[in-house]
Amino acid sequence: MRQRILAATLAVIAAALLAFAVPLGIAVRSLLTDRALDGVAGEVGAIALYVEREARTCGEVELLLAALARSELDLSLFAVDGRLLATEPGHRPAADRAVATAARGTSGRAMEGATLAAAVPLDSQVCGPVMILRGERPADDLARSVRGAWLAIAGVGLGVLALAATAMWWQGRRLVEPLEALALSARRLGDGDFTTRAPRSGLEEPDAIADALDVTAERLGRAMQRGSAFTADASHQLRTPLTALRLQLETLHGADPAAVEAALAEADRLETTVDELVALTGLDAPEREVDLGTLVTGRVDAWRELAAAGGRRVEVELTPTPPVRVRPAAVGQALQVLLDNALAHGAGTVTVRVEPSGDGVRVCVLDEGPGVDATVAGADRAGADRGGSPLPVRGGRGLVLARSLVEAEGGRLVLGPAAPDRPDAPGTRACLVLPA
Repeated sequence: MRQRILAATLAVIAAALLAFAVPLGIAVRSLLTDRALDGVAGEVGAIALYVEREARTCGEVELLLAALARSELDLSLFAVDGRLLATEPGHRPAADRAVATAARGTSGRAMEGATLAAAVPLDSQVCGPVMILRGERPADDLARSVRGAWLAIAGVGLGVLALAATAMWWQGRRLVEPLEALALSARRLGDGDFTTRAPRSGLEEPDAIADALDVTAERLGRAMQRGSAFTADASHQLRTPLTALRLQLETLHGADPAAVEAALAEADRLETTVDELVALTGLDAPEREVDLGTLVTGRVDAWRELAAAGGRRVEVELTPTPPVRVRPAAVGQALQVLLDNALAHGAGTVTVRVEPSGDGVRVCVLDEGPGVDATVAGADRAGADRGGSPLPVRGGRGLVLARSLVEAEGGRLVLGPAAPDRPDAPGTRACLVLPA
């Protein structure tokens, strides 16, 4: 932003300087040219007065002109009709606008190419009709003066541009630094630091944003405190009956040991679920490198007995994959939703596959039950993405939970038929796709 402010300001100032400097340069050149022509005209006029006063014959005029050849001017004598009467050796000037003007009885000036010329009429009648004295000199001095003036204008313009750049850099820094501080405070707030407070800069607009950010942080902090207190209370209320249930199961007499063991395993799984969901409510739930194969194997083991009780099997197919950086509890809970969905609504063997997928890793749960229509699955995804209630397809609310968990880890949930190349074939595939 600072660079954009500086670039935009310099562009405007440069355009203004050009709009001012170009006409100024043209005006200075015109002024210097007029002064140079005035100088030549003054010298020619002085020589003309001398010739008129001293010459008695036409030959004397030519001799005087030859004697005056030592001056810086190249002198020539013209008739009123433009004929060259006399000039310096090796110099053959042509009649120009200056001579034409002098033929009408007034002094003439002209700049022809790189030459400055002036002509005046002579009142002496010693050579017949009225004659015209013309003098010229190279415009080298004028060119140097114009060049120096233009360089001075350019130098002043560059100096103004440099001063403007310095001023705008300082002003841009003064404008941008409060915004950078606000962005830093917003990042801290996004990271869960609700005690952060935005600094004040003395500028009205950034300070108004800082006030709003502080109010937001304070409200979010209070909301999180209430949420944490409620979560702690709910966790306590859930663990108390679970603990009582475990004690009753462990002290149960005359019951089938296998059934008791299965009930205890289910109680353990439920307690683990409660612990993980409570942990996921915190913003500081840690991420770490996770081997999805190991995580999947551990989670599936807890579901095998439940599947066996219903005459079903759960199998695992592992392909070597790179580790992913996620919260294990989030991925584990999402996987449990898919397993529960497959056992509750599917049929046959449930297969859990861990395999590479592009730049990430895919965990897919497949069953042999009724397939999922792609249109319905798409509607279910759209409903979940809008935050509304998805269609009750193969798990409904549980799939929404799984989706929110995996998307929080930077992944996505993909629903489809077990055999993508055969959409009409039975079976459903639900995949957690996570970046590696």
